[in-house]
Amino acid sequence: YLELGRAVPGSIVEVENGYALCHSDVDLSFCNFAINFNVDEPAVAKVLTEITTRARDKPSFRVFALPGDHPRDFAARLRDHGFRHQHSLIQLASTHQTEGPRSSIQLVNHSDERLHVAGFMVRQFFWRQADSLRQKIIQATANSGHELYGVWKGSQLAAAVMLTKSEGITGLYNLCVDTELRRQGIGGSLVKAVQELALSRGDAVSLQCDSSLEGWYRSLGFGKNGVLEAFMTPNRLDFDIIK
Repeated sequence: YLELGRAVPGSIVEVENGYALCHSDVDLSFCNFAINFNVDEPAVAKVLTEITTRARDKPSFRVFALPGDHPRDFAARLRDHGFRHQHSLIQLASTHQTEGPRSSIQLVNHSDERLHVAGFMVRQFFWRQADSLRQKIIQATANSGHELYGVWKGSQLAAAVMLTKSEGITGLYNLCVDTELRRQGIGGSLVKAVQELALSRGDAVSLQCDSSLEGWYRSLGFGKNGVLEAFMTPNRLDFDIIK
């Protein structure tokens, strides 16, 4: 999240006061959010008021509550402070290889190739956004330090995935398959290729997905280990009441 947000031109990442904050004049939650909370009990209310103040004129701003945040009931604290729950993502992990055919994935390094793969991803996930915003997301994805992989059928890009690397973990993001090639097993084969790559690194594979996809990932050897919850900041009326 932070690496992608940082890659948006003009965005600023601040890590202080027990959390990380990314903010930008670009109206996208992609680069306007707070995450990674480790706040001492006496400072929780102060931090939440601070975030509310800084985000009050940013409709797209989101606050992400993650497994491992401190305090442990941080999501409940957000609700109590007037933050509005937007959605939840299931966090899943896999530590072994799933049997079956796997895709031949190709790491793309050249800037033009990264832009091509990033554009493919953005067309799958952000098709409702204005073209100007999609271009910013494409640039941020291509300019990030994350690994981009593609699966080709002949000269056609059939599927893609973004991988993030941290200690002991390969994070799987933006897995997508061309709309005309879905339900052919390409997505599952791509996941198996990522599992194989992660095992070669000595990593587990971690991801976050909508609950509708949990069963599919479980069939590929993943197990649930938490929930990410996204919150919208209080609206202006709520802010005035809190203040």
